[in-house]
Amino acid sequence: MGYSPMKGILLGGKSSKLAEEAKTEAPLSPITWRVYGSSKYYTPASFGGDVNEAIAALEKSVKLFESKPSELKHNWLYLDTLVLLAQAYSRNKETEKATTLYQKALSIEPNYTYAKSLLNSQKS
Repeated sequence: MGYSPMKGILLGGKSSKLAEEAKTEAPLSPITWRVYGSSKYYTPASFGGDVNEAIAALEKSVKLFESKPSELKHNWLYLDTLVLLAQAYSRNKETEKATTLYQKALSIEPNYTYAKSLLNSQKS
């Protein structure tokens, strides 16, 4: 879709449908909820996107990741999920929650430049 935005019309709907189906197929997978939350976050509202649904799904993903602490070390997808959830909170005007999550990600990986940048831009 990045190379041909018109493909978004076809592929966007398909990927959203598959993300929805994955919730039934693998409801305890943090990746399932991360993908679903990402889909809801990045999809325009006119095509089914919803920041509140994204937040709920990403919160569930974070909880599922954190339910297995031994798998968190060097887990970039967990860190990325924290940052995406922070972005969703920020879009939803929940700045304190967003700040807390950016700081949490940075406490785990202090050199996470993207998280630093988003945190700094939020402060501006």
